[in-house]
Amino acid sequence: MAKVEETPDTAAALIKRTASVHEREGKPEEAFQAYECALEAQRKMQGEEHQATADALSEKASEFGRQGKHDEALAAYTCALEVEYKNLGREHPEFASALMNAGMVHESQGRYEEALQVYSVALEARRRTLGAAHPTCGDTLYSMAEVYCSQGKSDLARKAYGSAGSVYSTAYGDEHEETLDARKMAAGLRTPRVHA
Repeated sequence: MAKVEETPDTAAALIKRTASVHEREGKPEEAFQAYECALEAQRKMQGEEHQATADALSEKASEFGRQGKHDEALAAYTCALEVEYKNLGREHPEFASALMNAGMVHESQGRYEEALQVYSVALEARRRTLGAAHPTCGDTLYSMAEVYCSQGKSDLARKAYGSAGSVYSTAYGDEHEETLDARKMAAGLRTPRVHA
């Protein structure tokens, strides 16, 4: 049997796979410990500011979120954002994705103004880097619409849902599930869905 060379990437990948198995088995504490171990391995082997460290921080934050530890999730996402910003800059799609993660934590805690601010920055970054018709712009607009709904701002929500529907229509076509859903939401025909 051939020996696999142990590199920072393979060591962390093995630990992350272990964490993933724990998640599937419904063992959140074990998963968290494995993600923490993977993060420490990344930090030691590749440094605090390496992109893989940002990825490990995001995975740790995601696990915090699954466990309902929102303040810890936000802190980890914030650290990941700092590394993403240093490595990639504000004009990179991964930076916008990291912003969306932080925005979702704000939203889940009812900090709607903070969520909207973060979503707005993510939307502008996605528009600049991917183009206004990219589906992730639609996803961001949809998330903003959900926040407006939570705030009781139905006119702003309808406008954001309508804009998301337009983006989805351009990206996917008029009969696509995402397009139809956003348009139904804009028309006020049903309650919001959970959007990942």
